[in-house]
Amino acid sequence: MAARKAKDIPTGGGAGGGIRWGRISLGLLVALPVMVVLLPTTIVTLVLSLPTLVAVLVDRTRERYLVATVGLLNLCGLLPALIALWERGQSVDAAMRLLTEMLYWLSALGAAGVGWAIFISLPPLVGSYYGLISQRRVHQLRKRQKQLIEAWGEDVTGHGDLEEDEEEEEPEPGDLEPAAG
Repeated sequence: MAARKAKDIPTGGGAGGGIRWGRISLGLLVALPVMVVLLPTTIVTLVLSLPTLVAVLVDRTRERYLVATVGLLNLCGLLPALIALWERGQSVDAAMRLLTEMLYWLSALGAAGVGWAIFISLPPLVGSYYGLISQRRVHQLRKRQKQLIEAWGEDVTGHGDLEEDEEEEEPEPGDLEPAAG
């Protein structure tokens, strides 16, 4: 039994969650040279992706829905800035000039704001929708139950049969015989 208890203790690795240092180090090994070669793109991406960083810090759930919603929409809002940077040329000077233009900030931050709004507003809306659907289904089933009772009588409910069966199955005190062992 001691082996079973030790097996149930979460270790922080594997499929159950935790930090996967192997994947992180492999990702950094691939990403760092790309980030150095594309330094202007990296600068623009990191600066305009601050709402995604905030979502990463705030979202502590296992599924990370907030990070996915805000991050993907922030990336969509970031794309016009990256396209403009690539059109102007991959230089740090072009990246710095681009970061002074409010249109790109508005695009990236506005898209991330839409992600936050979706994350905050949709779960209550979906919950309300499913609550209404469930109430409607219960109403339909109760209506159908009344129709069946009207057509077939109270015997359809099975409530009368249960009381009669219970009365028949109760043994008399004198009927009990000791078990032969």
